Amino acid sequence: MINQDPPLFNLYYINMNRFLDYLCHKVVFFLYNFSKNQKGITSIEYALMGVAIAFFIVAILYGDNTFLTATEAKFKLFTDKVATALFSTN
Repeated sequence: MINQDPPLFNLYYINMNRFLDYLCHKVVFFLYNFSKNQKGITSIEYALMGVAIAFFIVAILYGDNTFLTATEAKFKLFTDKVATALFSTN
């Protein structure tokens, strides 16, 4: 009986199956630990709150009729009234 090495493709196939099996177990283990970890849930909640705050900031500050435009108009009106009061000849 002659001892022959298995074909290269066969070794590749066996090693790939072992690797995929190992990877599958790692992914399942990671997902199980992630579902049990409450810190992940808290970080997701903070991320969602950050996105909501960023959305409202952009909604308030962007466009023609925005908070900045209204605030700028009020400050211009205020400075005009102060300048008129200071420089009036009455």
